[in-house]
Amino acid sequence: MNIFQVHEIINIAMAVNGFSQRQAPPDLPTVFVKMSGHIALIMIRVYEHGWRKGTDEDRYFEFFTNAPLDENDMSEYRTYMASIMPNPGEEAIQRV
Repeated sequence: MNIFQVHEIINIAMAVNGFSQRQAPPDLPTVFVKMSGHIALIMIRVYEHGWRKGTDEDRYFEFFTNAPLDENDMSEYRTYMASIMPNPGEEAIQRV
């Protein structure tokens, strides 16, 4: 994986999440991005209808930064994130 791929993962998360606080309500997707440098891992947790204390994520993705990016995993991530993006959808993800 390279720095541009890491940026794409984070940019997609930000495109879905936006820059506002996301708790439920409102009923909008909430994305958590966590990087664990000690194990070279980026974790993405997605709450499709907003984050609520004590709830499990709807989807979870992980990408190891010290290994080649699996294009099937990345394609699944892009497609899923486009499907939950409030607006404008997949076009924004393709531009990222």
